[in-house]
Amino acid sequence: KKLDETSSNAAAELKEYSAAVEEWVSKQKTVDAFIAGLESSLEKGVCETCGQSILEDDQVEAYKKNLASEKVSKENIDEQVRLAKFGLGGCQLNFDRVDAAHDEKYGDWSRKQADFERSEAEHEEYLSVNTYVENLDDQETELETALANLTRHEELQAQYDKICRKITGTEAEQAALQDESETLGAATPEKISETILQGYRESIRELSIDLSQHVEDIHAADIKLAEIGTLLTQLKLDLKNEIEFRAKLDEVKLLEEFTQYLKDARLKFLASVWANILSVASDFLNQATAGTITALIKSDKKGFMFCENGTYAPVKAASGAQKGFIGVAVRIALAKSLRSSCPILVLDEPTESMREENALRLSGALLGQGQVIMVTHRESDKLSASNVIQL
Repeated sequence: KKLDETSSNAAAELKEYSAAVEEWVSKQKTVDAFIAGLESSLEKGVCETCGQSILEDDQVEAYKKNLASEKVSKENIDEQVRLAKFGLGGCQLNFDRVDAAHDEKYGDWSRKQADFERSEAEHEEYLSVNTYVENLDDQETELETALANLTRHEELQAQYDKICRKITGTEAEQAALQDESETLGAATPEKISETILQGYRESIRELSIDLSQHVEDIHAADIKLAEIGTLLTQLKLDLKNEIEFRAKLDEVKLLEEFTQYLKDARLKFLASVWANILSVASDFLNQATAGTITALIKSDKKGFMFCENGTYAPVKAASGAQKGFIGVAVRIALAKSLRSSCPILVLDEPTESMREENALRLSGALLGQGQVIMVTHRESDKLSASNVIQL
């Protein structure tokens, strides 16, 4: 019964882990499909779910953050799938071991039961065939009766011979006992002194006291042994719990370290991306403004700042022309960071709020930036264009 219960528990545990594996694998497929959709949306510039274009910087950044978050979730789900499959493998091994033990213990009985049922069926079929049993003649019946009587007579003769031998042995044993009794009577003194009897009684009393004391000591030792066994069992249980707790603690620490590593790696990656973008933007500003604006940086406290004639100032305090130069520089830097093998830069009214001198300087600086499509109403922007389309 205990083995059947163990087998049932192993089967239930195997079923539970199988369901857990199916659930985590389903989640894994879902997050993989979602990640593939985000990557395809970023690559094509169009959301695969709603069909909306992804052109704005904040939209692209939101999609990237969502993609990074989903990848972290995918790693966690992959780890859960691995743990669930590992637990499923352990349950399968346990189930196979219990099943093998059950088969080893009861397999022979099952086969014997099947053989017995088959033999019983054959016997019933044989009993149903009684065509010649009722047709036995009288001579065969008399012969069987005579054989039975002869067999009974032989058995009774054997029992009689056995009783005779037993009686003979009993008489011999009785005579031997009588001789031994006479010998002991002759060797035993007629009277034992009271002093010797009292000594024997005293020795018996002392031995009885010692025996009682020993019994009590053994009982106390059994109680102490039981207490020690209970304490040992509890200590083993505490040790097992401590080992499991330390293992889980190590897993939690490893997960925390991995999470912190991902955060640090993400910050370093973003810092390197921004450093690259700001470097390209700074080079363009230095060229386009003839060294007036030499750098563009990002401060944790004051946000984006630009350096004009050696002095840093927030971008929000810049003039219209300065903001125009800075905006074009940032767009060029982002385009160079994200563009494919066929770079195209589209600018909408980049010289709108500039004086003619600054507009000519900006449009001239755009000549070395690859293929640029500029939407503008300023006539002087035509001077730097190789192809003009009037709308």
